[in-house]
Amino acid sequence: MSLVFGANTSDQVSVAAATSINTLPTRTVLLWVYVTTFTANRNYWTKNSANAFTVSGTAGDVRLAIDQATTDTTYITNSAPVILNTWTCLAFTYDQAVTPRHHIYAGTLSVAMTEATYGTATDGSGDANDDSAGAWLWGNRAAADRALQGRIGPAMAWNRVLTLGELRDQQYHPRVTNGCVVF
Repeated sequence: MSLVFGANTSDQVSVAAATSINTLPTRTVLLWVYVTTFTANRNYWTKNSANAFTVSGTAGDVRLAIDQATTDTTYITNSAPVILNTWTCLAFTYDQAVTPRHHIYAGTLSVAMTEATYGTATDGSGDANDDSAGAWLWGNRAAADRALQGRIGPAMAWNRVLTLGELRDQQYHPRVTNGCVVF
């Protein structure tokens, strides 16, 4: 089962702000996507627009940014982990207490997740900024003008960093596990 996005720029799925998903110092987000058109800055996931997991450019790369107190983090892949018109399982982890702070992973229906390579990897500094006023949005951002062009299947989030082994397990058997805050 999946939801189609992109027919309208306002398409999105919203998870209301709640204590369990606000300002997480560690997090993992995982979702299945089927992208039909690469348009830069279309959103897979966002919270308060400054925290965003988006399409980067037009070749299948991914951008992840987290709003932090001193300097924001930004990671952009250069390995084109998303394949057009193919189901791709995407995930990112964030931990403000370690370096590197981010990891981006991708796999397909037949290929287990691996970590992407990065053309940009800026960890920034400071703790994650307070994002408690915003909802988690799948497939768009709050301004409702950057709908993903394609489909999103299962999407979930944890309040901890999952290991690569746990991510691969979730890739093929998505389910609620320890620390899951959105499913």
